[in-house]
Amino acid sequence: MERYRKYIPRTLLLVLLLALLLISYFIIKPFLLSLFFGVLLGYITYPVYQFIQKRVHHPTIAALFVCLLIFLIILIPVALLFKTLVQESYVVFISVKQKLATGVFQSCYNQFCQQLKQWGKDPLISGEIQEIAKGITNWVVKEGQELLFRAPTLVSSFIVILFTLFYTLKEGKGGIERLVAYLNIHTGKYQLLTARIGEIVRGVVNGYLLIALIQGILGGLGFFLFGLSSPIFWGLVMAFLALIPYLGTWLVWAPAALLLGLEGIFQDSTLLVGKGIGLFLYGVIVVSSIDNFLRPKVVSKTARIHPLVILVGALGGVFSLGAAGVIVGPLVLSLVQVVLEVFLLDEK
Repeated sequence: MERYRKYIPRTLLLVLLLALLLISYFIIKPFLLSLFFGVLLGYITYPVYQFIQKRVHHPTIAALFVCLLIFLIILIPVALLFKTLVQESYVVFISVKQKLATGVFQSCYNQFCQQLKQWGKDPLISGEIQEIAKGITNWVVKEGQELLFRAPTLVSSFIVILFTLFYTLKEGKGGIERLVAYLNIHTGKYQLLTARIGEIVRGVVNGYLLIALIQGILGGLGFFLFGLSSPIFWGLVMAFLALIPYLGTWLVWAPAALLLGLEGIFQDSTLLVGKGIGLFLYGVIVVSSIDNFLRPKVVSKTARIHPLVILVGALGGVFSLGAAGVIVGPLVLSLVQVVLEVFLLDEK
Protein backbone atom coordinates (compact mmCIF):
# COMPACT_ATOMS: atom_id res chain seq x y z
CA MET A 1 0.00 0.00 0.00
CA GLU A 2 2.84 2.36 0.81
CA ARG A 3 4.28 2.14 -2.65
CA TYR A 4 1.02 3.42 -4.21
CA ARG A 5 0.83 6.56 -2.10
CA LYS A 6 3.29 8.43 -4.25
CA TYR A 7 0.90 8.04 -7.20
CA ILE A 8 -2.12 9.45 -5.38
CA PRO A 9 -1.18 13.14 -5.77
CA ARG A 10 -0.60 12.64 -9.50
CA THR A 11 -3.93 10.84 -9.86
CA LEU A 12 -5.77 13.59 -8.00
CA LEU A 13 -4.05 16.19 -10.13
CA LEU A 14 -5.13 14.37 -13.29
CA VAL A 15 -8.74 14.15 -12.09
CA LEU A 16 -8.69 17.83 -11.18
CA LEU A 17 -7.24 18.69 -14.58
CA LEU A 18 -9.91 16.68 -16.42
CA ALA A 19 -12.66 18.28 -14.34
CA LEU A 20 -11.32 21.76 -15.07
CA LEU A 21 -11.04 20.97 -18.77
CA LEU A 22 -14.64 19.77 -18.82
CA ILE A 23 -15.86 22.91 -17.04
CA SER A 24 -13.77 25.08 -19.37
CA TYR A 25 -15.32 23.39 -22.38
CA PHE A 26 -18.85 24.29 -21.25
CA ILE A 27 -17.71 27.86 -20.54
CA ILE A 28 -16.21 28.45 -23.98
CA LYS A 29 -18.69 26.27 -25.90
CA PRO A 30 -20.89 29.23 -26.99
CA PHE A 31 -17.81 30.91 -28.51
CA LEU A 32 -16.01 27.96 -30.11
CA LEU A 33 -16.99 29.14 -33.60
CA SER A 34 -15.89 32.68 -32.79
CA LEU A 35 -12.51 31.41 -31.57
CA PHE A 36 -12.16 29.32 -34.71
CA PHE A 37 -12.95 32.22 -37.04
CA GLY A 38 -10.65 34.53 -35.06
CA VAL A 39 -7.73 32.13 -35.53
CA LEU A 40 -8.65 31.63 -39.19
CA LEU A 41 -8.75 35.39 -39.81
CA GLY A 42 -5.42 35.70 -38.02
CA TYR A 43 -3.87 33.12 -40.32
CA ILE A 44 -5.30 34.75 -43.44
CA THR A 45 -4.32 38.31 -42.47
CA TYR A 46 -0.89 37.43 -41.03
CA PRO A 47 0.97 38.66 -44.17
CA VAL A 48 -0.80 42.03 -43.78
CA TYR A 49 0.24 42.10 -40.12
CA GLN A 50 3.86 41.39 -41.05
CA PHE A 51 3.78 44.13 -43.70
CA ILE A 52 2.49 46.70 -41.18
CA GLN A 53 4.82 45.57 -38.40
CA LYS A 54 7.89 46.11 -40.57
CA ARG A 55 6.87 49.74 -40.91
CA VAL A 56 5.62 50.58 -37.42
CA HIS A 57 8.08 48.26 -35.57
CA HIS A 58 5.48 47.58 -32.87
CA PRO A 59 3.49 44.29 -32.79
CA THR A 60 0.63 45.67 -30.69
CA ILE A 61 0.00 48.64 -32.99
CA ALA A 62 0.23 46.43 -36.07
CA ALA A 63 -2.26 43.91 -34.61
CA LEU A 64 -4.64 46.71 -33.58
CA PHE A 65 -4.49 48.22 -37.06
CA VAL A 66 -5.37 44.87 -38.68
CA CYS A 67 -8.26 44.37 -36.21
CA LEU A 68 -9.59 47.84 -37.01
CA LEU A 69 -9.29 47.10 -40.72
CA ILE A 70 -11.19 43.81 -40.35
CA PHE A 71 -13.80 45.57 -38.18
CA LEU A 72 -14.49 48.13 -40.90
CA ILE A 73 -14.38 45.60 -43.74
CA ILE A 74 -16.84 43.26 -42.02
CA LEU A 75 -19.14 45.53 -40.03
CA ILE A 76 -20.02 48.22 -42.59
CA PRO A 77 -20.85 45.91 -45.55
CA VAL A 78 -22.62 43.38 -43.28
CA ALA A 79 -24.78 46.12 -41.72
CA LEU A 80 -25.77 47.46 -45.14
CA LEU A 81 -26.25 43.96 -46.52
CA PHE A 82 -28.36 42.90 -43.56
CA LYS A 83 -30.62 45.93 -43.95
CA THR A 84 -31.04 45.26 -47.68
CA LEU A 85 -31.56 41.54 -47.08
CA VAL A 86 -34.35 42.17 -44.57
CA GLN A 87 -36.06 44.60 -46.94
CA GLU A 88 -35.77 42.28 -49.93
CA SER A 89 -36.90 39.25 -47.91
CA TYR A 90 -40.02 41.20 -47.03
CA VAL A 91 -40.49 42.11 -50.71
CA VAL A 92 -40.22 38.43 -51.68
CA PHE A 93 -42.76 37.50 -49.00
CA ILE A 94 -45.24 40.21 -50.06
CA SER A 95 -44.82 39.29 -53.74
CA VAL A 96 -45.51 35.61 -53.10
CA LYS A 97 -48.48 36.45 -50.90
CA GLN A 98 -49.95 38.74 -53.58
CA LYS A 99 -49.47 36.09 -56.23
CA LEU A 100 -51.28 33.57 -54.07
CA ALA A 101 -54.07 36.01 -53.29
CA THR A 102 -54.71 37.51 -56.76
CA GLY A 103 -53.68 34.54 -58.83
CA VAL A 104 -50.63 33.93 -60.95
CA PHE A 105 -52.76 33.68 -64.09
CA GLN A 106 -54.78 36.85 -63.71
CA SER A 107 -54.03 38.10 -67.24
CA CYS A 108 -54.15 34.69 -68.89
CA TYR A 109 -57.28 33.71 -70.82
CA ASN A 110 -56.36 30.46 -72.54
CA GLN A 111 -57.99 27.16 -71.64
CA PHE A 112 -55.11 25.95 -69.47
CA CYS A 113 -55.13 29.08 -67.32
CA GLN A 114 -58.91 28.99 -67.01
CA GLN A 115 -58.71 25.42 -65.74
CA LEU A 116 -56.09 26.42 -63.16
CA LYS A 117 -58.32 29.29 -62.02
CA GLN A 118 -61.20 26.88 -61.50
CA TRP A 119 -58.96 24.65 -59.39
CA GLY A 120 -57.90 27.68 -57.37
CA LYS A 121 -61.53 28.45 -56.53
CA ASP A 122 -61.98 25.05 -54.95
CA PRO A 123 -62.49 25.56 -51.15
CA LEU A 124 -60.00 22.84 -50.28
CA ILE A 125 -57.24 24.26 -52.52
CA SER A 126 -57.88 27.89 -51.53
CA GLY A 127 -57.88 26.85 -47.87
CA GLU A 128 -54.51 25.15 -48.31
CA ILE A 129 -53.13 28.25 -50.02
CA GLN A 130 -54.29 30.44 -47.12
CA GLU A 131 -52.70 28.06 -44.63
CA ILE A 132 -49.41 28.20 -46.52
CA ALA A 133 -49.50 32.00 -46.57
CA LYS A 134 -50.32 32.07 -42.86
CA GLY A 135 -47.46 29.67 -42.12
CA ILE A 136 -45.02 31.85 -44.10
CA THR A 137 -46.19 34.93 -42.20
CA ASN A 138 -45.72 33.23 -38.83
CA TRP A 139 -42.28 31.99 -39.86
CA VAL A 140 -41.12 35.48 -40.93
CA VAL A 141 -42.37 37.01 -37.65
CA LYS A 142 -40.77 34.24 -35.57
CA GLU A 143 -37.40 34.48 -37.33
CA GLY A 144 -37.40 38.26 -36.98
CA GLN A 145 -38.06 38.03 -33.24
CA GLU A 146 -35.37 35.38 -32.75
CA LEU A 147 -32.88 37.51 -34.66
CA LEU A 148 -33.54 40.43 -32.33
CA PHE A 149 -33.08 38.18 -29.30
CA ARG A 150 -29.80 36.86 -30.76
CA ALA A 151 -28.39 40.36 -31.31
CA PRO A 152 -26.45 40.48 -27.96
CA THR A 153 -24.97 37.04 -28.67
CA LEU A 154 -23.92 38.13 -32.18
CA VAL A 155 -22.22 41.25 -30.77
CA SER A 156 -20.43 39.17 -28.12
CA SER A 157 -19.28 36.66 -30.72
CA PHE A 158 -17.92 39.44 -32.93
CA ILE A 159 -15.98 40.90 -29.97
CA VAL A 160 -14.49 37.45 -29.25
CA ILE A 161 -13.48 37.13 -32.92
CA LEU A 162 -11.65 40.49 -32.79
CA PHE A 163 -9.85 39.67 -29.53
CA THR A 164 -8.87 36.22 -30.85
CA LEU A 165 -7.64 37.84 -34.06
CA PHE A 166 -5.55 40.35 -32.09
CA TYR A 167 -3.76 37.77 -29.95
CA THR A 168 -3.38 35.34 -32.87
CA LEU A 169 -1.51 38.01 -34.81
CA LYS A 170 0.53 39.24 -31.86
CA GLU A 171 1.37 35.96 -30.09
CA GLY A 172 0.25 33.19 -32.42
CA LYS A 173 3.61 32.38 -34.01
CA GLY A 174 5.43 32.24 -30.66
CA GLY A 175 2.64 30.15 -29.15
CA ILE A 176 2.83 27.60 -31.95
CA GLU A 177 6.62 27.36 -31.63
CA ARG A 178 6.31 26.75 -27.86
CA LEU A 179 3.65 24.09 -28.47
CA VAL A 180 5.81 22.36 -31.07
CA ALA A 181 8.77 22.37 -28.67
CA TYR A 182 6.63 21.07 -25.80
CA LEU A 183 5.14 18.25 -27.88
CA ASN A 184 8.58 17.50 -29.32
CA ILE A 185 7.22 17.40 -32.89
CA HIS A 186 9.81 16.56 -35.51
CA THR A 187 10.86 19.56 -37.58
CA GLY A 188 10.07 17.83 -40.87
CA LYS A 189 6.57 16.90 -39.73
CA TYR A 190 5.97 20.42 -38.43
CA GLN A 191 7.02 21.97 -41.75
CA LEU A 192 4.89 19.47 -43.69
CA LEU A 193 1.91 20.13 -41.43
CA THR A 194 2.13 23.93 -41.72
CA ALA A 195 2.58 23.71 -45.50
CA ARG A 196 -0.49 21.47 -45.93
CA ILE A 197 -2.59 23.64 -43.60
CA GLY A 198 -1.67 26.67 -45.68
CA GLU A 199 -2.65 24.87 -48.89
CA ILE A 200 -5.97 23.75 -47.45
CA VAL A 201 -6.91 27.16 -46.03
CA ARG A 202 -6.05 28.87 -49.32
CA GLY A 203 -7.90 26.18 -51.25
CA VAL A 204 -11.10 26.45 -49.19
CA VAL A 205 -11.07 30.24 -48.82
CA ASN A 206 -10.00 31.12 -52.36
CA GLY A 207 -11.39 28.17 -54.25
CA TYR A 208 -14.77 27.94 -52.57
CA LEU A 209 -15.59 31.09 -50.64
CA LEU A 210 -14.26 33.51 -53.26
CA ILE A 211 -15.73 31.61 -56.23
CA ALA A 212 -19.09 31.29 -54.46
CA LEU A 213 -19.09 35.03 -53.78
CA ILE A 214 -18.37 35.77 -57.46
CA GLN A 215 -21.13 33.39 -58.57
CA GLY A 216 -23.58 34.99 -56.14
CA ILE A 217 -22.74 38.48 -57.42
CA LEU A 218 -23.12 37.40 -61.06
CA GLY A 219 -26.34 35.55 -60.26
CA GLY A 220 -27.81 38.58 -58.49
CA LEU A 221 -26.70 40.77 -61.42
CA GLY A 222 -28.54 38.43 -63.79
CA PHE A 223 -31.73 38.74 -61.76
CA PHE A 224 -31.36 42.53 -61.91
CA LEU A 225 -30.68 42.63 -65.65
CA PHE A 226 -33.67 40.43 -66.50
CA GLY A 227 -36.03 42.36 -64.25
CA LEU A 228 -36.59 39.88 -61.42
CA SER A 229 -37.30 41.20 -57.94
CA SER A 230 -34.94 40.96 -54.96
CA PRO A 231 -31.63 40.35 -56.82
CA ILE A 232 -29.53 40.83 -53.65
CA PHE A 233 -31.56 38.28 -51.71
CA TRP A 234 -31.36 35.64 -54.46
CA GLY A 235 -27.70 36.48 -55.07
CA LEU A 236 -26.96 35.61 -51.45
CA VAL A 237 -28.94 32.37 -51.75
CA MET A 238 -26.95 31.44 -54.86
CA ALA A 239 -23.65 32.28 -53.14
CA PHE A 240 -24.61 29.96 -50.27
CA LEU A 241 -25.62 27.13 -52.62
CA ALA A 242 -22.41 27.56 -54.63
CA LEU A 243 -20.45 26.53 -51.53
CA ILE A 244 -22.03 23.06 -51.60
CA PRO A 245 -20.62 20.72 -54.28
CA TYR A 246 -23.06 19.13 -56.75
CA LEU A 247 -25.81 21.59 -55.82
CA GLY A 248 -24.84 25.07 -56.96
CA THR A 249 -26.55 28.18 -58.23
CA TRP A 250 -28.72 26.40 -60.82
CA LEU A 251 -31.18 25.53 -58.04
CA VAL A 252 -32.15 29.22 -58.08
CA TRP A 253 -31.68 30.57 -61.61
CA ALA A 254 -33.09 27.52 -63.44
CA PRO A 255 -36.51 27.56 -61.66
CA ALA A 256 -36.55 31.38 -61.93
CA ALA A 257 -35.99 31.17 -65.70
CA LEU A 258 -38.67 28.48 -65.99
CA LEU A 259 -41.21 30.51 -64.00
CA LEU A 260 -40.38 33.64 -65.98
CA GLY A 261 -40.95 31.78 -69.25
CA LEU A 262 -44.19 30.21 -68.00
CA GLU A 263 -45.45 33.59 -66.86
CA GLY A 264 -44.74 34.89 -70.35
CA ILE A 265 -46.74 32.02 -71.87
CA PHE A 266 -49.64 32.53 -69.47
CA GLN A 267 -49.72 36.27 -70.16
CA ASP A 268 -49.10 35.89 -73.90
CA SER A 269 -45.94 38.01 -73.50
CA THR A 270 -43.10 37.34 -75.93
CA LEU A 271 -40.89 39.66 -73.89
CA LEU A 272 -41.24 37.58 -70.70
CA VAL A 273 -40.60 34.36 -72.64
CA GLY A 274 -37.46 35.93 -74.11
CA LYS A 275 -36.35 37.02 -70.65
CA GLY A 276 -36.83 33.49 -69.35
CA ILE A 277 -34.71 32.05 -72.16
CA GLY A 278 -32.12 34.80 -71.68
CA LEU A 279 -31.87 34.17 -67.94
CA PHE A 280 -31.42 30.45 -68.56
CA LEU A 281 -28.61 31.03 -71.08
CA TYR A 282 -27.03 33.61 -68.75
CA GLY A 283 -27.08 31.08 -65.90
CA VAL A 284 -25.49 28.34 -68.01
CA ILE A 285 -22.89 30.44 -69.84
CA VAL A 286 -21.93 33.03 -67.22
CA VAL A 287 -22.83 31.90 -63.69
CA SER A 288 -22.25 28.14 -63.82
CA SER A 289 -19.21 28.31 -66.11
CA ILE A 290 -17.33 30.27 -63.43
CA ASP A 291 -17.17 27.09 -61.37
CA ASN A 292 -15.58 25.16 -64.24
CA PHE A 293 -13.14 27.73 -65.64
CA LEU A 294 -12.16 30.02 -62.76
CA ARG A 295 -11.95 27.56 -59.86
CA PRO A 296 -9.04 25.49 -61.30
CA LYS A 297 -7.05 28.71 -61.79
CA VAL A 298 -7.74 29.98 -58.28
CA VAL A 299 -7.32 26.70 -56.40
CA SER A 300 -3.82 25.29 -56.34
CA LYS A 301 -3.65 21.66 -57.43
CA THR A 302 -1.43 20.97 -54.42
CA ALA A 303 -4.37 21.65 -52.06
CA ARG A 304 -5.63 18.14 -52.83
CA ILE A 305 -9.01 18.55 -51.14
CA HIS A 306 -11.19 15.58 -52.06
CA PRO A 307 -14.70 16.54 -53.30
CA LEU A 308 -16.24 14.04 -50.87
CA VAL A 309 -14.56 15.82 -47.94
CA ILE A 310 -15.98 19.15 -49.15
CA LEU A 311 -19.47 17.71 -49.68
CA VAL A 312 -19.73 15.86 -46.35
CA GLY A 313 -18.05 18.72 -44.49
CA ALA A 314 -20.34 21.36 -45.96
CA LEU A 315 -23.59 19.44 -45.45
CA GLY A 316 -22.62 18.12 -42.01
CA GLY A 317 -21.40 21.56 -41.00
CA VAL A 318 -24.70 23.17 -42.00
CA PHE A 319 -26.75 20.65 -40.00
CA SER A 320 -24.45 20.92 -36.97
CA LEU A 321 -23.40 24.58 -36.93
CA GLY A 322 -25.78 26.42 -39.23
CA ALA A 323 -24.64 28.62 -42.12
CA ALA A 324 -21.10 28.96 -40.70
CA GLY A 325 -20.69 25.20 -41.04
CA VAL A 326 -20.36 25.56 -44.83
CA ILE A 327 -16.82 26.86 -44.24
CA VAL A 328 -16.03 25.26 -40.87
CA GLY A 329 -17.05 21.73 -41.87
CA PRO A 330 -14.75 21.27 -44.90
CA LEU A 331 -11.87 23.01 -43.12
CA VAL A 332 -12.10 20.81 -40.02
CA LEU A 333 -12.40 17.55 -41.97
CA SER A 334 -9.52 18.55 -44.24
CA LEU A 335 -7.33 19.42 -41.25
CA VAL A 336 -8.15 16.08 -39.61
CA GLN A 337 -7.11 14.35 -42.82
CA VAL A 338 -3.81 16.25 -42.83
CA VAL A 339 -3.05 15.43 -39.18
CA LEU A 340 -3.69 11.75 -39.88
CA GLU A 341 -1.43 11.87 -42.93
CA VAL A 342 1.41 13.58 -41.08
CA PHE A 343 1.38 11.78 -37.73
CA LEU A 344 -0.13 8.35 -38.35
CA LEU A 345 1.03 7.43 -41.82
CA ASP A 346 4.60 6.69 -42.76
CA GLU A 347 6.39 9.54 -44.49
CA LYS A 348 7.50 8.76 -48.00
